[in-house]
Amino acid sequence: MEIKKINVINKELNSVIEIPGSKSYTNRALIIASLANGKSILKNPLYSDDTKYMIESLEKLGVKFEKNDKDLVVYGTGGKFNTVDNMELFCGIAGTTSRFLTGLSVLFKNNVIINGEGKILERPIGELVDGLKQIGVKIEYLGKEGSLPLKVNGKNVNGNEISISGKISSQYFTALMMVAPLLKNGLKIRVLDEQISKSYIDITCDIMKTFGVNVINNNYKEYIIEKSEYKATSYTIEGDWSSASYFMCIGALHNGIIEIKNLNKNSVQGDRGFAYLIEKIGAEVKYGDNSVIVKGNGKIKPIITNMESMPDTAMSLAVLLSFAEGESKIMGLSTLKNKETDRLLALYNELKKLSIDSEIGDDYIIVKGGKHRIIGNIETYDDHRIAMSFAVVGTVIDGVDIVNPAVVGKSFPEFWDYLYNL
Repeated sequence: MEIKKINVINKELNSVIEIPGSKSYTNRALIIASLANGKSILKNPLYSDDTKYMIESLEKLGVKFEKNDKDLVVYGTGGKFNTVDNMELFCGIAGTTSRFLTGLSVLFKNNVIINGEGKILERPIGELVDGLKQIGVKIEYLGKEGSLPLKVNGKNVNGNEISISGKISSQYFTALMMVAPLLKNGLKIRVLDEQISKSYIDITCDIMKTFGVNVINNNYKEYIIEKSEYKATSYTIEGDWSSASYFMCIGALHNGIIEIKNLNKNSVQGDRGFAYLIEKIGAEVKYGDNSVIVKGNGKIKPIITNMESMPDTAMSLAVLLSFAEGESKIMGLSTLKNKETDRLLALYNELKKLSIDSEIGDDYIIVKGGKHRIIGNIETYDDHRIAMSFAVVGTVIDGVDIVNPAVVGKSFPEFWDYLYNL
């Protein structure tokens, strides 16, 4: 069992780091560039476990890739994929990869197996499957009902309207939206109830527009995509605001300054709002041309906030608020139960190992800040965000040990190097 011992930062911060490209943007851009005709250039892509599985699967489907310095060249097929009967596309534990590839099933003319391992075989995909069946995709569960592995075949697709719930995952909608322009009649997608994680829908619409396809977004109740073609282009992947959140927290907890580069302050990423929360808890935040500068004083104020638009950074904030003098509440977290693990339960369990009391419900966590006392190693549950969030504590409190630190490879493979260099 591998364990990472986190070193306390005993000096005043005066650091500059450059955040890698966004996983959310990279995986979307990989799909869309593959659906375009011809050569696209992706600048600043993220190379992580999730994007590796996406690239490997798209290569199996006949898409060609070339690495060129920091760029990735994608030779799109216009949606004409080479599928051999019962070909398997393997997604590891990558949720976005599995769901986006399932969306591509409308273009598969043979049976294709979409498979993975670990927790991905328990994560829900039933709502997306039901939506695809509405337009004629033939899908069979090969294991547990409602989860991977799947056998999919799109040779009889003929519909152009889908209605599914928006309460479970915005990734279902993204998967459908990205492939919609290649359907012979386009696609209308109706949200049956409330659309969660709207910021991720915005990311999808933003990238699709850059590649030449417009999405009509009727107030997140309905999305209309007409039949059209993606245009191959050169596209720069934004830096990842969720990856930046860990270093914003470190900046707030220590005296001094940390500048985090490669961040678009006008981004549609919901996690961009994390900088506002860092201000709210008492740190000073300034914006550069392409960076955020955090000046901390080590004093954390308790807050009450809703993070429905940025759930991926909720764990960062919860851990940070364990240092506050008082009780904090984070709401809007219904999606955390269906991530790599039940993140609310994981937060509760691991905060307890720091002697921090908390309370969790279906969509919230209450964190009661206090004095930390380490009473066990931090388990990561195969979840990259648990490892990185609790590493923040170790920069202040001696004795924080992270079990299975390699899980950060899912979204931020160089995280431990970045942390060490501080």
